[in-house]
Amino acid sequence: MEVVQIVESRTRLLLFLGGTLVFVVIYAFLPDPKHELPAWGGWFFGFCAAVFVLLLLRPRTLTLDAEGFSISGGLAWKAAKTAWSDVTGFFPVSVRAGASMIGFDYSTEAKNKPRATWVSKRISGADAGISGAWPCSTADLANQLNIYRAQALAGR
Repeated sequence: MEVVQIVESRTRLLLFLGGTLVFVVIYAFLPDPKHELPAWGGWFFGFCAAVFVLLLLRPRTLTLDAEGFSISGGLAWKAAKTAWSDVTGFFPVSVRAGASMIGFDYSTEAKNKPRATWVSKRISGADAGISGAWPCSTADLANQLNIYRAQALAGR
């Protein structure tokens, strides 16, 4: 099977960076003559901007191969690999209004299933998820992952 690599959209990351920088500027220029605004507010948005700069320099890459999928780059220094046989399927999960990610459930025979999946299952409806600023919609990416998974498992 051909190895497929999907890289995060730098355009989307730039938009997110721009949004956080707008909040930094707004926070910096808010009138506060009595110094009642907490300082952590500006630091929080500055930290978010720094994370998006790092993601622009090291965008996350979703790699699909015959054995499974892995995510590398971004804040993770080591790629995390999940076998196709450990996953039952992929589906879009609504995180909050206007935001979604790819959710997936582990199979009952999964070898590397994290222990606290019940927490994320209760919160989001999925055992685990793949977040990111991918170049396509979450529904399209979930469909691509399901097709690739089916082909990889059929080829064994």
